[in-house]
Amino acid sequence: MYQRLLLMGVGDIPLSELLGYELCSLPAALFDNYMRMRTGDKAELIHHLVKLVPESVVSTLPSTGLRYVIDGGGLLHKFAWPKNSTYAEICTLYVRHVSSSYANVTVVFDGYHGPSAKDEAHRRRSSNDVGAKVSVTKEMRLTMSKKAFLGNSSNKQALIYLLADEMSRAGIHVEHATGDADYKICQRACAYALGSPVAVVAEDSDVFQLLVHHTDPAASDVYMVAAKRTVCASTIKRRVDVQLSESLLFLHAVSGCDTTSRPHGIGKVGVLKKYAALAESAATFMASESSKVALETAGERALLIMYGSQVDDLKTARLQRFQTKVATAAGYVPPEKLPPTSDAARFHSHRVFLQVQAWKGNDLPPEEWGWARSSAGLVPVQMSEPAAPAQLLRNIRCNCGGRCDTRSCTCFKNGLQCTPACGQCKGIACLNSPQVDREDFDDAADDDI
Repeated sequence: MYQRLLLMGVGDIPLSELLGYELCSLPAALFDNYMRMRTGDKAELIHHLVKLVPESVVSTLPSTGLRYVIDGGGLLHKFAWPKNSTYAEICTLYVRHVSSSYANVTVVFDGYHGPSAKDEAHRRRSSNDVGAKVSVTKEMRLTMSKKAFLGNSSNKQALIYLLADEMSRAGIHVEHATGDADYKICQRACAYALGSPVAVVAEDSDVFQLLVHHTDPAASDVYMVAAKRTVCASTIKRRVDVQLSESLLFLHAVSGCDTTSRPHGIGKVGVLKKYAALAESAATFMASESSKVALETAGERALLIMYGSQVDDLKTARLQRFQTKVATAAGYVPPEKLPPTSDAARFHSHRVFLQVQAWKGNDLPPEEWGWARSSAGLVPVQMSEPAAPAQLLRNIRCNCGGRCDTRSCTCFKNGLQCTPACGQCKGIACLNSPQVDREDFDDAADDDI
């Protein structure tokens, strides 16, 4: 559409009005070509905070009085599973490891009970490698790859129950979260830290930023133990600017996490460095009573700051950026190079608020905050307005050479009928033409055969 826009000379539609639309079938700044939310490097968050407080990296943990909290989700991925082993043998691997490696330990598992805002992340990680639902009992044997087994949430939940039972029998304390376990892990760690130092065994950046935000500086130290290093979250909390630690949940969510999109071209380090400018928006998202109007306004203001724009709205920011890019680029300007429209940003802000509140322990209905139900679980709402003005949509043409009755046809996908401008069908030799009846078309095709 951008190329057509330039070729058409935009007619009597002002460029500023056109750029109020995405001019694309999806918000390209927030979603990739597979219609999935853009992801960022979550580890950047840890790297940046450790760089600010290098003394937070420790080589040894306290030798006495230490309590452990283990992320059960990360634990499941720790070992390779022997082929054709029984589920009892698989459980034994984990029970032996936890019993021999940790004392005074609590293992916290995720819960998989219906659709959740993390469905998008689960689909992306499984990469369509999802095994069939199987009966998970001690005697049954594994008949598929570990990845395929864990890609099925029913299988994973059944294994968690079996493993938790075996751990409890071995004297290991186990807790279950109703959904994502990150907040519960942090909650347990902070509670235990009131009486003794705590080590959280996890690899997830989400857990780390939760610890830095929620840890009480006056309590005992809370450490995060990962494969590559051990970091004291309490030291970071005591040393960094209070405004940064208080805004951390928002800064992480608005720049992209498992349930929110990373705006194209925006990195976490750049966002963290702008924490002071983003403090007002962060306060709005951290407040549980904020209205949707206030959140949408604060979210748009935050995106403008993240993109380094000095204007008051995203439409103007898109116009200025488009003009600059076209004037300086040697070729085609991809749509993801522009900020999202206000419409797409609105749903992004809703998802950011939902995640921030979840990290504060407040559960909200996802369908009211940027998500919609589908047969595949919850899917992110991309935008509510049309991709372009009606005048421009009427100029779409296809060149698919088929029956024009599937989404591979540009006209059909955009809800438009084919016209004489179309390359192959000319608006008369396909099923997407107002002049053709489906039965007549099929009869003619049969005669040709």
